[in-house]
Amino acid sequence: MAGLLSCQKKEEVPLQPDEVKIVVTTPQEGQKYKWGDTVYIQGNISYTGQLHGYIARITDEQGAILYEGEGHTHGSNLPVNEQWVNAVNKASQLRLELTTVIDHNENKKTVNVAFSSQP
Repeated sequence: MAGLLSCQKKEEVPLQPDEVKIVVTTPQEGQKYKWGDTVYIQGNISYTGQLHGYIARITDEQGAILYEGEGHTHGSNLPVNEQWVNAVNKASQLRLELTTVIDHNENKKTVNVAFSSQP
């Protein structure tokens, strides 16, 4: 029964991490949010082969993780639709790190978007 729940392999495509396209539509680079605002994490990840999900992480200036969400979905086109309510009540630089898992060998590609929290 456990074998039925594991990832199913699709036709093998030679690994080409440079071909992975990660587009973040929100938040935008440099965007400012106030305490209590909802930060929508939206975008799309696409590739010629099958992807194995994504991790969306928001961190503060010290690297502390404020939010982490993931989508364990498979396909060549992965929509990203997460949200986080800003609980930072002081001026801070924040960063969205959106990482996609390319294959079963844990090869990944990451993009970063810097934004901020304002009181």
